[in-house]
Amino acid sequence: MSRKQPPGRAWPAWTLTALLLVSGGASLREAAHQQGAYRPRARVELPPDGEERQLPPLRSDGRYQSRVIVSGSFRGRYDGVRYDALEGLTQWGEAHPHGCLEVSPSVLTPVESEARSGRRVFTPDPQMDAAGQPVRVRLDLTRLTQDMYLPEGEDAPAFEGSLTVEVWERDRWAQTGAAGGLGLLGVLLLSAGAVRVRRQWPRRRLRLRLARGSELARQMDRLRQRREEALAALSRSALPEASLKASLLALDAAAQELAVIAEAHGRAAGDLFQGAAAPGSEDRTRAASPAAQAAWARVEEARQEARRGYEEHLLALQQIEMTFAAFPARLARVLRNPVEETEVLTQVLHRELEGVEEAAQTVRVLGG
Repeated sequence: MSRKQPPGRAWPAWTLTALLLVSGGASLREAAHQQGAYRPRARVELPPDGEERQLPPLRSDGRYQSRVIVSGSFRGRYDGVRYDALEGLTQWGEAHPHGCLEVSPSVLTPVESEARSGRRVFTPDPQMDAAGQPVRVRLDLTRLTQDMYLPEGEDAPAFEGSLTVEVWERDRWAQTGAAGGLGLLGVLLLSAGAVRVRRQWPRRRLRLRLARGSELARQMDRLRQRREEALAALSRSALPEASLKASLLALDAAAQELAVIAEAHGRAAGDLFQGAAAPGSEDRTRAASPAAQAAWARVEEARQEARRGYEEHLLALQQIEMTFAAFPARLARVLRNPVEETEVLTQVLHRELEGVEEAAQTVRVLGG
């Protein structure tokens, strides 16, 4: 049975649920990012001066996965050609590879699929061990100026700007562990959020539709009358009404649920009884095969089980009626100690609610 939360407490609960779900999704996303993310280890500027630049040695391929990325651009002062890591682009939009970038050691091979927008990526050959070998890069100035017009007596550099060389690494051990922890945290947060959504989502309440004139309908009429008498007695007393009235109303709500479940049991028993007790059914059962006799026996057993469930819940409704009936007399005895009455009603309520949950499971098994 779902309990409706007071309006003032609903939004903090849903806020916490949304926070759990969003945090869980963010943790899973960060776990996926951590699993394949590279982090910068070293960086150096590479101007077109023909000098070699050196970066720290590569580390073990068993743990670290390395990438050397060359990006940026520089421009020729006299011809206006703009060079990147791959090619030169003239003022008229003509591009041609310059082949002036030198990267060592030889185990570093270019990744052609990532050679775009003037950016080149090199990775160690997986068949060769690159551990301990420093990364060296250089721009061949002779090739760059081979076809370039240089004014005589000009001492200024022929180029402006420089490329950028970065070494990025991925620590398999550390990042796999971090990704696993974040993934586990994300699953736990999403699971907690899903449980809270299931508990907080409004459920369709069972509707009370009792057969007119039935034993159960008469019992509910008596119970409603006793409830009104108990509420009237409470309103006339000098006791604090809030907690006691809430207990009475909760007990009445439990009675409504019990009545619905009792009606389901009663209808199940009646439908099964009509099939088992049809005219001539007993004679047909005797003449039937053993398999048919076993089937009829199971129907009779199910009918008896439904009938017992109906009687048990009807008895529980009678007990709730007695609680309502005894409430005015109990008020007179506990005027000096209202807490005692609240505790008694709370215990009764909890007992009845447990009965409702157990009965609801029985109804689902019976298909009611």
